[in-house]
Amino acid sequence: MNKPLAKMPSGTLFVKDLQESIKWYNKAFGFQVVSINPNFSTMEYAPGRCLFFNKDEKSSRKLVFFCKNIEALRRQLVYANVEMAVDEESLIKIIDLNGNIIEVWNNKYEMNRFQASMPDFFVNVLIRCRLESRGDMHLLARSIKDDIEFEEVSEELQAWCQQHNIPVMGEPFITSQYSGQVRDEPYVHTKPSGQIDKVYACIPLKNIPRNDLPADSEYIYIPPQDYTVFPIDYTYIDTLRNNELRRRSHFMNPFFRRPEGSFYIHEVYKDDFIYAYIPYEWCEGKRGHNAHESAPLGQGAVPRQYLDMLFSTLYASDPLATANWFGKVLGSQMVEESPTGIVMQISHGAYLMISTNEDSPRGLSLISDHTEELKKQLAEINIELTAQDQNNWFAFKGPDNNAIDVWRGGFGMERISIFIV
Repeated sequence: MNKPLAKMPSGTLFVKDLQESIKWYNKAFGFQVVSINPNFSTMEYAPGRCLFFNKDEKSSRKLVFFCKNIEALRRQLVYANVEMAVDEESLIKIIDLNGNIIEVWNNKYEMNRFQASMPDFFVNVLIRCRLESRGDMHLLARSIKDDIEFEEVSEELQAWCQQHNIPVMGEPFITSQYSGQVRDEPYVHTKPSGQIDKVYACIPLKNIPRNDLPADSEYIYIPPQDYTVFPIDYTYIDTLRNNELRRRSHFMNPFFRRPEGSFYIHEVYKDDFIYAYIPYEWCEGKRGHNAHESAPLGQGAVPRQYLDMLFSTLYASDPLATANWFGKVLGSQMVEESPTGIVMQISHGAYLMISTNEDSPRGLSLISDHTEELKKQLAEINIELTAQDQNNWFAFKGPDNNAIDVWRGGFGMERISIFIV
């Protein structure tokens, strides 16, 4: 058998509304954004494993995943109020907000022994975020010099609220006043801009305070806004707040437009991370905000990601011939055959269904650590590339004229190690 030249599949899912789909998939499964433009986003569904959302109606309307702990996923879906169309011992099926079908299988094939790892440093420095809409906020704030002052000052402000019967809306957090942000041009690399002017310890209040405020304190009103919410390892932001917040304010700046002039960034401490809430206006314009979107910051945040590996499907008029082609070209191995198709093992823990179902996708995305070897293999059997960039991506036609594109990596996909124990 040839050496496997593909590491794992990726995929593209049709979405009607990019922003709302990103929010829904974070709430349901813990997906995070790693790249975005008005019509397309790259979503991390597990560390080092990504797929794509696309507003192109030709994109797939179904995705299948494996997960090692379907009970944990089931609890998460119940918590997130996501209805399960099918809820069986080893299978959960969901219809998403776009009408797409999402299937999740538990421990199919060898997935009970599946392990994946990435270097801790790379996991911590890769910028990823979720999207969240918030109602207005009333903050009792006092300027602080650094994190060391935060606990003492926040305790003083909380005690004042309790003494004066001022209702609060959650735990204290840090708010930074940020200015000097310059909007980037799309697809043009520029140096991040902006700086922190002032740092506050804040107590979120239920209403505008009617009492005289305590000494050296002030009232800050935050109108309803959309936020990009970034997890940041505490050890980075403790000493590098300005740099870390600047990098994230700059993230996808042409599409996540930051407010003009100065704005406020909120930092919530949770689970050994700081979650930085940075306001944005989507490049297509503002939207209305629901009044109920006023829960405390950090409440309801998905603490983890629940899916382990995407299980791709590809149409084939002759599954056996297509399976033999994948074995010859990619080093894939046949593991299961049925009247409707063949399951191929792409590599350890990564599988592909070759199906005669007419509704199956006519395209496939693959991640490979051996792109140059694969190009050479294609050349030897006289298959020409239909498109390519300098180093990271190329495309060609497979059996049944299916479009196949291969990515070298990016967003951590080249750093992940997958193995079976």
